[in-house]
Amino acid sequence: RPSRRTFVIALGMAVCALGVFFSWYLFRLQPVTIDELSLQWQARLLAGGRLFARAEQHMDFFNTTQTVVVDDRWFTHFPLGAYAPLSVGMALGAPWLVNPVLAGIGAVAVYRFLAATTSELEARSVALLFAFSPFVLFITASQLDHVATLVAIWCAIAMLPGWLESASVGRARATAGVIGFLLGVAATIRPYDAALCAIAIGVFQLHVIRRRPDL
Repeated sequence: RPSRRTFVIALGMAVCALGVFFSWYLFRLQPVTIDELSLQWQARLLAGGRLFARAEQHMDFFNTTQTVVVDDRWFTHFPLGAYAPLSVGMALGAPWLVNPVLAGIGAVAVYRFLAATTSELEARSVALLFAFSPFVLFITASQLDHVATLVAIWCAIAMLPGWLESASVGRARATAGVIGFLLGVAATIRPYDAALCAIAIGVFQLHVIRRRPDL
């Protein structure tokens, strides 16, 4: 009580709402670090259909430690995945909403993984701990790229039980492909974090395949 579906919907909406509240209360829905400002600038370019801006004539007055100029092309040092989600928010005029929505999806992924591997009580308890974790809420309130990485990795982890229980080779391969795709998405945002998680997931899958060659 409530049902799984009701709990999942309430969990995602609660995390999203808390993220928006903290973003307003702490930062007034504005970027406050140089990383966030750089990501917003690059996201604004992408939302306008461009990967780079034309370099200014006197770049000494415009360049920063986080921007690069190559062949008259001006862009940040962040990989594409870091600002791609933010560009959607920029296009909609609400970049502050991107991370709260992603965090809500991440909370659901945490719950789904635990619901498939532990008891319902433990799954809901841990999901609530995630939802009310100060670090989760503070980073969700920002416009940094950590949340998108976290969500991509947790969605990959949440699919492991389904891969493990695949009834056919085709289903197992399809699920494994989605897991690999999600890790690839994380790698386009924060490559080192994605690589470390991919190693852990890969070792687990190799261990399972050794015992179950049918996967």
